[in-house]
Amino acid sequence: MKSKSIDTLRSVLFPFSWLYGLIFFIRNRFYDLGIFKSKSFSTPVVCVGNITVGGTGKTPHVEYLIHKYKQDYKIAVLSRGYGRKTKGFRYVNLDDNAKQVGDEPLQMKLKFPEITFAVDEKRVHGIEVLQKAGYNLILLDDAFQHRAVKPSKSIVLIDYNRMPYDDCFLPTGNLREGRRALKRADIVLVTKCPKIPSDKEKTQIVHKNRVVSPLFFTHFEYGSLHSYKGVPLDKSLKNLALLLVTGIANPMPLLDYLHDRETTVHHLPYPDHYDFLKKDLLKIQEEFEKVKTTQKIILTTEKDKVKLLPLISGTKLASYFYYIPIKVAFETEGAEKQFHHILSL
Repeated sequence: MKSKSIDTLRSVLFPFSWLYGLIFFIRNRFYDLGIFKSKSFSTPVVCVGNITVGGTGKTPHVEYLIHKYKQDYKIAVLSRGYGRKTKGFRYVNLDDNAKQVGDEPLQMKLKFPEITFAVDEKRVHGIEVLQKAGYNLILLDDAFQHRAVKPSKSIVLIDYNRMPYDDCFLPTGNLREGRRALKRADIVLVTKCPKIPSDKEKTQIVHKNRVVSPLFFTHFEYGSLHSYKGVPLDKSLKNLALLLVTGIANPMPLLDYLHDRETTVHHLPYPDHYDFLKKDLLKIQEEFEKVKTTQKIILTTEKDKVKLLPLISGTKLASYFYYIPIKVAFETEGAEKQFHHILSL
């Protein structure tokens, strides 16, 4: 019955998806023909984006680039600051909260306090401010559709588990743009791969997604669990029961990772970029009490940590909260070297 209702809803929304796709096609053609103007900059600007709504792993890949280039460049990261309640250009400070700057910029600032992060819905203006401030590498987080900027390089991410060729435009599906847009990318990354794809599978991905740019495959490597105070967990996951609280677009890779380690997982999902409130703590506590063992913790992502930490401080639940860090890895060392050669920073 539920599947039938979803199919009916998709049928109703499909004409709107067609209209959305047409509008985006016309908009892109205007940029391609020079009717709408794009601005380039003397400072290297690298855009990390996607053609779908959320869940491709943009933030971990931006963090990967920061880690690789922070010794050689004075880096600034510019984001729109999705979900913030403020407007205009703003630097991200360690004492900010997610409502001021957005959850992902704050997450990255807490991980890289020595790096400059800023938010501005007008990316051209934001880049101009950062360029005048002397930064010699600007990373744009989620700006592939922001064509008023002509970046030095564009890296587009595709989720291995949600391929564009099997998707529809918003609002029926998750596509912001069609596969044609991948031609604008300098590099395409297939992210969240559960394994190294075979040569046959790689060929199918290239053909079905109409990829003409250099293509690479990445996956996530999960780190040790840490308490919200930064203390590593000193117990084996196998002996623990977890209440997993997520407010991300696609928690399946994390769930698969935990299940592979024979961990008992109780999942409490929330929408992507969810703005946790005090009342949500009551729900979390209620679900946590249902886990009938003394060997249990509450696990969240780094992204959710920045919103939950202010709420749990000083509560009896605080000592049970842990988060799991992630980092990006390429399929082979050779592929990673080739990626950086093409990026040529």
